Amino acid sequence: MLWLSLLCFLIGPAVVAGLCWLTRRFRYEITAEALEVRLFGHCVRRLALIDIRAISKRRVSWCEQWWNTNRPQGRILVLHRHTGFFKHFVVTPRKRYVFKTHLERAIRQLHAAQYQASEEFDESDAAEQTAGEREDAVRAGELPSATMAPRENELPRAEAGA
Repeated sequence: MLWLSLLCFLIGPAVVAGLCWLTRRFRYEITAEALEVRLFGHCVRRLALIDIRAISKRRVSWCEQWWNTNRPQGRILVLHRHTGFFKHFVVTPRKRYVFKTHLERAIRQLHAAQYQASEEFDESDAAEQTAGEREDAVRAGELPSATMAPRENELPRAEAGA
């Protein structure tokens, strides 16, 4: 019985020290679509850039904390989200203002790419509507069809008798 309590007394601090060591191994990576929290190169948490509403340095009480340091003073960066149970996502990069600049740039690029894609979609949608309207006009007889196009010297039939 004594050996069991001695074993727990020795294992407890080792587990706490191991967890403190693991938290220092978190790395943050900004991809084209998400902010990823990585542990030994494996993604353990992904936050979509489109979900980020604002970025600040002010601490909040209820938040999802992904610290990679034991002393976060002066390194805290709060990402305010649109969705989720915890609306605030806290990271502690080494150079928070540089990280914030890179993150804001990635968010702007994502928004610009989505805006450009929506503009291209609107243009193709308008072209499809134009083609559909043309087909309706051909069926109604208002426009000649591509297969029934008149020859160069030939008048349309309605005007031939006049």
